[in-house]
Amino acid sequence: MKKLSILIAILAFSFSDAFAQETTTKKEKTVLPAFKPTLKMSGRVQADIAYVNINGADKTGFHFRRVYLGASGSIFPNLKYRVQVDFAKGKVTFTDVFIKAIDLPYIGGNFVVGNYTNPTTLEIQTSSKYIPFLERAIVTNTQGYKWVPGFFYENFGLLNKRLTTQIAYTFNGDKSAGFTDKLTNLGSNLTVRVTGLPYKKENNFIHVGMKYEYVNNADNEYSLKHKTGSPMFDKLKLPTITDVTGQSDIGAEIATVFGQFSFQGEYERSMAMTKTDGTKNIDTYYGLVSFFLTKGDHRPFKNTSFGRVKPKNAISWNKADGFTGGLGAVELLVRYSSSNFGGDLEAEFGNDDEVKSMNNVTAGLNWYLNSHTRFMYNFVYGLTGTNQYNSHAVRFAVDF
Repeated sequence: MKKLSILIAILAFSFSDAFAQETTTKKEKTVLPAFKPTLKMSGRVQADIAYVNINGADKTGFHFRRVYLGASGSIFPNLKYRVQVDFAKGKVTFTDVFIKAIDLPYIGGNFVVGNYTNPTTLEIQTSSKYIPFLERAIVTNTQGYKWVPGFFYENFGLLNKRLTTQIAYTFNGDKSAGFTDKLTNLGSNLTVRVTGLPYKKENNFIHVGMKYEYVNNADNEYSLKHKTGSPMFDKLKLPTITDVTGQSDIGAEIATVFGQFSFQGEYERSMAMTKTDGTKNIDTYYGLVSFFLTKGDHRPFKNTSFGRVKPKNAISWNKADGFTGGLGAVELLVRYSSSNFGGDLEAEFGNDDEVKSMNNVTAGLNWYLNSHTRFMYNFVYGLTGTNQYNSHAVRFAVDF
């Protein structure tokens, strides 16, 4: 019996020692290395000069369309942040202000809290650094402000990066000046966007997508303004509908790049549901064609949006040798945009207060000196009700 007791004691000691060693080993495996938060400064400046003629009346102007300053980085290996503000028009406006947890365990993808781009359209998802025209197409005018506060989930890696999903639960902020935290009582919204790449080979691809958005109009109002070519000048004014219970938007998108040629287009129906007068519909769509005159240049695409053009032969110069390198990248573009109002919904523009549609054609020329500098020229011709307008605009843009 004594021997058995000694044996049990030895086994118990051995087990406790082994368990202690295993626990120590496990603890050693889970010890995280020291991580130093990172910081990267960024910004962009876009200066526009524009001339517009509306029904024979001329207007000219100059303004800074965007003056961004931002800071971003990581505060832990899988936790990123970004703070970006716009100083254009002499005021401070929030754009990106968020915390992002990346590469989530088990489910994958990223989770974002803060002020973030609402995944409503391909045009909205593409940064102003990369959009090929000075202004986005008419289809985005039903979206309100690009950035909204809330909670976001995005996964760009499904089916070997051929399928993506984006979900946003957001709050209504001030659409004219960005989000302010005192306005969260104005309702909450849900946006779902699903996209796919049925074909992709090197820089050639075909992209398709669909989206649904529901906006809870707690203030019972629905009001939009359509740009006519430059935000400096007159806008198409839709009457404010005051008995709206909510807004539903459905849309489809397609984009393709084959070498120096690219195409993208989107369609959206925006439906304002009223308490007493049925549903007011606005149908918007556009089609865009781009072609690079410089061999080897193209529009890159990543994570459901277009990215930075990197000229094969960037232009450069110095005092001693003059111009060196190449000519940069030169891009020609054309886009047709249309917005049509259903039922008894009418808009006001120029001399006409019974406008039922807005249509314009935009021709563009972009010269990319390098990947961070470009000159842009746009000519816009539009028909809005009984009004005609055209505009010429030039942009000088840099980002860092």
